[in-house]
Amino acid sequence: MLDVYEVEGNKLIQLRNPWGDEIEWLGAWGDKSKEWTERRRRMVYERMKQRGVKQTDIGKNDGAFWMSIADFYENFCELSLCRFFGEEYVEISYNSEWSISNKTAGGCINHPTYGENPQMKMFVEGSGPIEIYI
Repeated sequence: MLDVYEVEGNKLIQLRNPWGDEIEWLGAWGDKSKEWTERRRRMVYERMKQRGVKQTDIGKNDGAFWMSIADFYENFCELSLCRFFGEEYVEISYNSEWSISNKTAGGCINHPTYGENPQMKMFVEGSGPIEIYI
C-alpha cells in the first residue's frame, strides 16, 4: 500500500504489485482507465510532491496502480505492509491469533471477556532515539 487519497469525492488506494511490474489493476482507476482526467492526474502528482515521495506516473508499467476502496475490498482479502530498514534493524516475530472458536478473542473493552484478547508485553532497551513499528 503506497497511499490512500480522495480525488473529487472518489476514495482511492494506491498499491504496488510486489511480484513485478507487469500485472496491474485493469478496472476503474487503473492506469489506463477513463476516470483519470488530466486534472485528476495533476491532483495526485501534487499530493506525491507534497508528501515528498517519488512520483509514480499514472499509465506507466511500473507495478504501482490506483483503484477505488470499494474495488479493493471486493478483490483483496489480505494486505502486506512493508518497510525497508537499515542493517541495524532487528526483527522479532511473535505469532498469536484472534479466534472466537479457540477462545483467544475476548471482544471489545465493554465485554467482561476483554482480558482474553491476545496480549504481549515489550521491553525496549537502547541509547538515543528508538522507533518501534508494530
